[in-house]
Amino acid sequence: MLPDGRGQWTCLCGQKIDCGGAPPARSRHAAVWGDGHMLLFGGYGGSDGQKYLADLWRLDVPQSGSPIWTPLCDARIRGPTPCGEGPLPRSSHTAVRFPKGQVLVFGGQHMDGSIPQYQDVWQLGHQHLPHGPSPHPVAHPIAWWVFPLLT
Repeated sequence: MLPDGRGQWTCLCGQKIDCGGAPPARSRHAAVWGDGHMLLFGGYGGSDGQKYLADLWRLDVPQSGSPIWTPLCDARIRGPTPCGEGPLPRSSHTAVRFPKGQVLVFGGQHMDGSIPQYQDVWQLGHQHLPHGPSPHPVAHPIAWWVFPLLT
């Protein structure tokens, strides 16, 4: 059941409703939801539709009024950013958000010929995570938060 109680889709942004400042169109991105906003990272597309992306956007969805997009970080700018040194551009990755706000991004691909699939894990947030062996490189992974791993 959707929040409107009718089980119907409601367009928040798009063809009929302009949210202003929306990110470039993309596919194969990762998005997570929590605390009234969505975080969108990476994907394939962009203004010319032909590049791997490493940008991070926030969509705030207020109880009333229009949703608002805000660009947070862009990993094309190497070095210090508001989010620190971020992951390289990628598509077909996964992300999961934990209850305290941390976001993990894992895997994905970039078909530039150097690294076709990633096995890295990136954290957006400030809490220390437990360590273990790295998984094999993978594209199109799935992640889901099931139990309170981070406390």
